[in-house]
Amino acid sequence: MDLTKQQLLAGKYIIGIDPAKAKHQAVIIDPSGLQIGKSFASDVTYEGYTQTLWKKVTLLIPNCKLNVGRLAESTFYMG
Repeated sequence: MDLTKQQLLAGKYIIGIDPAKAKHQAVIIDPSGLQIGKSFASDVTYEGYTQTLWKKVTLLIPNCKLNVGRLAESTFYMG
C-alpha cells in the first residue's frame, strides 16, 4: 500500500528537529497542524536528548508513543 505523506501524518503529533553541530532546534505540531508552545533548543548530547528534548515532549504530548520518521532532501521516510 502506497500512502501519501498526508495519510501517514494525519491525526499524529509531529516533532520537527533541525539538527546542528552544537544545538538542535525542535518544534512540536499537534494533530490539527498547530504548533504547541514555542520552539526550543537541546544540546547535542545524551543529556540534551533525554533531559531537554524528551522531557519537553512528554510534558506537551500526553501518552506519547514514539514512531520515528525523518525528512531528508525534502522526502519523508518512515522508519
